[in-house]
Amino acid sequence: TLSERHGSRRHSLSMMVKAVLGKSPESRYVLHPNSQTRHLWDISTIFVTVLMCYIVPAVLVYMDPASLVKGKFGIFLALTDAFWLLDIVANFRTGFFHAEH
Repeated sequence: TLSERHGSRRHSLSMMVKAVLGKSPESRYVLHPNSQTRHLWDISTIFVTVLMCYIVPAVLVYMDPASLVKGKFGIFLALTDAFWLLDIVANFRTGFFHAEH
């Protein structure tokens, strides 16, 4: 049938990609837990966390609280919120080691 031909074509394409790249096409979006990309992402996460630990209290004490949503600092906070959303996605897309394998 038509669906069987498409299924076998998809399977053969998957096998070709695996042969050329050395990995399946489904795993190309999965981060290896020990990859340099993942380590750089973790270092960025630490940097943003420490930065926010100092900046947000200082702004709350010495500046107008309305500045948290307006101006340059509001843009900075929006970017850090986007960073944390991307961090959640990265954590779900990172592989892990299983004790038996």
